[in-house]
Amino acid sequence: MKIITDIYTKNTYVLPITSAILLVLTFPPFNFWYLTFVVLVPFYIFLFKENSAKKVFIGGMLLGLIFSGYLSYSTISSFTWIGEAHLFTTLVKFLFIPVVALS
Repeated sequence: MKIITDIYTKNTYVLPITSAILLVLTFPPFNFWYLTFVVLVPFYIFLFKENSAKKVFIGGMLLGLIFSGYLSYSTISSFTWIGEAHLFTTLVKFLFIPVVALS
């Protein structure tokens, strides 16, 4: 626990980013499904240690953006085997960039 506290004091948002990366690793092609039981522990530690509502919001947004970005990318890339879906996937990829840039 001391190691996590030391890392947390140096960089506030490392715990939500760690949770997001662990969440990504639970899905294909990585399939580390057993991580699902402990994947949110770093994020909960962040929630309980942080007093600022603004930092909690930013940490949750980081976790959500990283995880939903991976899920969106993996879902869109699975459409490439459909020949007619190429235009759709290209449009969604280009429309996704401004959404991420604005948030």
